[in-house]
Amino acid sequence: MSLQTYEWVSAALADGRDFICGNTFTTADLTFAALAGPVTALPCMAPLLPPMPAMPPAIRALAAELASTPAGKHVARMYAKHRPVAADGSIILHMA
Repeated sequence: MSLQTYEWVSAALADGRDFICGNTFTTADLTFAALAGPVTALPCMAPLLPPMPAMPPAIRALAAELASTPAGKHVARMYAKHRPVAADGSIILHMA
């Protein structure tokens, strides 16, 4: 996942649309969110990642920078809207 990808997605969302490819949730949104979720260090990803304080400062700074972009905010919205979470806020890794 490159910075250019975040820039491209941010630019695609700049016109106010809710989704990368227009007015509906598509595989573009799913794929971007799935790949970008760990990189942006969403809180729901905490069980899957090393603790943020253990991460090198440059990685923590990059995760915060990416999360603050329109693309990073899009990832957080997609997880909030389309991904089930457990009572503790962590993502559900499999559905029974």
